[in-house]
Amino acid sequence: LHIDIDPDNMIADVLEINGDVKGQTKLVVYSSSPTDIRGKGSVLFAQSENDTTGNASSFSIFRVYGSPYMYEIAHTSSGEKQNQWALTMGEVVNPDENIKPVKPGQPEEPDVPDVPTPPTPDKPDVPVKPQPSVDYRKVAPEVIAYQGLPVAALEQTKGMVGNIGGQINRTDADHSLWANAVYQTSENEALVNVDADVWG
Repeated sequence: LHIDIDPDNMIADVLEINGDVKGQTKLVVYSSSPTDIRGKGSVLFAQSENDTTGNASSFSIFRVYGSPYMYEIAHTSSGEKQNQWALTMGEVVNPDENIKPVKPGQPEEPDVPDVPTPPTPDKPDVPVKPQPSVDYRKVAPEVIAYQGLPVAALEQTKGMVGNIGGQINRTDADHSLWANAVYQTSENEALVNVDADVWG
């Protein structure tokens, strides 16, 4: 038998019985609050009339929910063929105080499924572009001078053919040299890569 009890207002469900109470009925008590009512009296939950068999063993406590202590049964005979049963809070600690029960007739709370964690996509390996190695060796000044030698060689041959050709036809002894020491100015702003046709 399932019974609700309100310890704050000292009331409970009451079972009205007309006739004999036979055997033993086990009670499951649901307390609306964890209020301690030890020593504050009893709470009526059943009474009978025309009852010739009801006694202190007609009801027993099977389980209690929501109460810090277990309840006990208090029986009294209120008159001829009349009995009353009430709940009193005892000194035994309730092992089911913090258990949330499911009352008969009430739907059970559905289990909330765990939200699956979406899989993390694998990131493709990004190829690392190799960096070209840089040669930081210093350039010697002689390298620049060597790069200018082709231009200097061309400048030295400028006018050489005409100079020698002019001396071939001379017959005077004072002018029998193969070439005259003549000078020509030149300015060349070409790059190092020089293309040239040289005769003579």
